[in-house]
Amino acid sequence: MNNFLYTFLVGLIVMQSCVKRSVPTITTSPITSSGISIHSGGEITSDGGRHIISKGICWSTETNPTVNNDTTVDGMGDESFESEITGFKANTTYYVRAYATNSEGTGYGNEFTFNNEINIGQIFQGGIIFYLDENGGGLIAAPFDQATSAEWGCFENEINGADGVELGTGYQNTIDMLNASCQPNISGNLLASEVCESLVIDEYSDWFLPSKDELNLMYNNIGNGNALDLGNIGNFVLDFYWSSTEVDSLYAEKQLFSTGFQGDYCKFGKYHVRAIRAF
Repeated sequence: MNNFLYTFLVGLIVMQSCVKRSVPTITTSPITSSGISIHSGGEITSDGGRHIISKGICWSTETNPTVNNDTTVDGMGDESFESEITGFKANTTYYVRAYATNSEGTGYGNEFTFNNEINIGQIFQGGIIFYLDENGGGLIAAPFDQATSAEWGCFENEINGADGVELGTGYQNTIDMLNASCQPNISGNLLASEVCESLVIDEYSDWFLPSKDELNLMYNNIGNGNALDLGNIGNFVLDFYWSSTEVDSLYAEKQLFSTGFQGDYCKFGKYHVRAIRAF
């Protein structure tokens, strides 16, 4: 090797060893919201002299989220990227920022805040919100009736477990009804549990028949009960609706949506059905 080439290679190695390496520099894209998800992203302004091995969005309910919190992973390289984030709790403030990682570590972008604020009466995730709990969840009513003349089913057969009354019991009641393979009293009649279970709205398929208390809350908050001065925004017919609450082998609970009266009736009765889902 001649002296010139040797000197050149040594100089190149020295120059490369003197290049300052650092974590990437990135900016976070502004947040846009569709109500059930948010969109953000990032633009990498410097790779820090190393290859980008991971990038995405991180978020938390506390400021300065990191990759140890919830994240998206949006590939490698220094190209800009976009992310969609779902699964937020309602009425909760989140902190969101972009990140990029190289062999030197992880750099973070500027922080944005986001609050998925929702209210009773709002259209959300396939239906109408009629209940919100303190943890950011709640209950949604389908925006239309699933049946106008359905039986409860299993007349003269008592179902083990389908007797839940309180909020949060309608889902299990419905599962118990379905597992019992109830039959209508008259062949060909619709069954309340089955029309709920088969419902799909905007890709949401986890609908169920409300318990006695869930049905009453629906009547009061978005029905003719008008407890929140919203009126009958659920467009309920002023007639009887089935709950999923069984009384015994002969009777189940229903509610009259003109007056709010609740009472039991023979399970072969044919009444309206309005499905609900939890979020």
